[in-house]
Amino acid sequence: MHAIKFKVWDAPNGEWLLPDETHTSADILRVAEAFPLDLTAVQFTGITAKNKKDEYVDLYEGDIIETFKLMDNFQGEIVWHENDCCWAIKTHFWFHKDDREYPGGVSLHNVGGCGGVRGHLKIIGNVFENKDLVPPEGAGKNL
Repeated sequence: MHAIKFKVWDAPNGEWLLPDETHTSADILRVAEAFPLDLTAVQFTGITAKNKKDEYVDLYEGDIIETFKLMDNFQGEIVWHENDCCWAIKTHFWFHKDDREYPGGVSLHNVGGCGGVRGHLKIIGNVFENKDLVPPEGAGKNL
């Protein structure tokens, strides 16, 4: 069983509020609930992934990842998949027809289960600090 941890994005100040020796995840969640327009809480997935320095770090909701060493490499956002009750990678994809590209929609890939991409993830940013990495709805960024 993994630890239930949260961190909070403080949009007005452009920084993360993180649990530490004096403030637990529960403490920072209470702060986020008090200021819902300015602060956004994100949950730890229970999974680690490589960062840009190839160090393993905690993977959180809202992180933007890219896969590596897979047949079809892609990038996407870590989201909670309500229907399957699991963490997933939300990707936008394109399809080709008549020598043109068309937005194909959104696909969800299981992060942790059998056949998942766990162990082949690299965190390249997050939806709060790296808006340029988040494709608009209907757009795609297959690698």
